[in-house]
Amino acid sequence: ATVFIELQKVCNRRESTDPILRVISGPARLEFLTSIALVQNFGGLGVYPNYVVDDEGLPTCTASGGMADIVCKNGEDISSLVEVTLMMGRQQLNNEMIPISRHLSEAKVNYPNAFSIFVAPGIHDDARRYGRFIYKDENLLIKTYGINEFMDVINNFSTIEELATPAW
Repeated sequence: ATVFIELQKVCNRRESTDPILRVISGPARLEFLTSIALVQNFGGLGVYPNYVVDDEGLPTCTASGGMADIVCKNGEDISSLVEVTLMMGRQQLNNEMIPISRHLSEAKVNYPNAFSIFVAPGIHDDARRYGRFIYKDENLLIKTYGINEFMDVINNFSTIEELATPAW
């Protein structure tokens, strides 16, 4: 529950009261907390965040461009690519959804069942619309979740693969 409370705080742009989390920037904290939530809620799932860490394993900055924020693997297979952002509004489409579809297209060459999860404080209608479009156009599944919906979903499913069905 603590991770979910901290996810709420970072998505609402509130400072953490935790002495360690409060020194991590909002975007890096979102990636860090999302990784922890995935590990806690999907037992046996390999969760590989791409943020940069210090010598204690705490994030110092977010994942660099050109790669997924978090890669989730079930055994040797990539289950999903998880992208998180604090970005709100229309910029989600150009800054997040277009690169997500590119990363996913590249991943599906070697991992045909891979899908993506996009998490933000709230999802803009254009991002949702693009998710439906790219699925129908290129069979790329990008699930979009506002933070509250994401927390509900991962609490109510036992594997990440259960999220790999279109919901429209």
